[in-house]
Amino acid sequence: MVPKKKTWITLNVGGKTFMSTTSTLMSKPNSVFSLMLESEEPSAQEAFQALDEVEREKLQQKMNKWGVKGEEYRFDRDPVYFQPVLNYLRTNKLFYSNNCSLQGLLEEAKFYELPELERLVQKEITKLRTQESSKSGSVLGQSAVTSRFSSYFDE
Repeated sequence: MVPKKKTWITLNVGGKTFMSTTSTLMSKPNSVFSLMLESEEPSAQEAFQALDEVEREKLQQKMNKWGVKGEEYRFDRDPVYFQPVLNYLRTNKLFYSNNCSLQGLLEEAKFYELPELERLVQKEITKLRTQESSKSGSVLGQSAVTSRFSSYFDE
């Protein structure tokens, strides 16, 4: 359930403060962020108590991914990887800087339970590997041709 008004939420990720709205954080219904905000509602707390023990334990493990201090939600994660996660929630697109490894970002997408972001990151990893392959292939191919011709002329 998405709140009607835009309420600002403070997130502390690895000591760095980020701010976002409830609508942005809840834009992906099965994510950790959605669970985090929904778990604060009284109806969710009642539903939690109604779960069987196994389901309650699974849900509790997910809820252990964050802490709350005052009005701030805290995650013991690297803020370098969180910025692209937050940008994704805002835009549904993948934006990342050079100091952010895609492998690390992939792990964060899994942690925050954002399968669509996982797919985007995996697609980007594949694209970059393909580009690297074609670059090294053309260089290797060129040097093989060059060495073949140079040996021909050296004879």
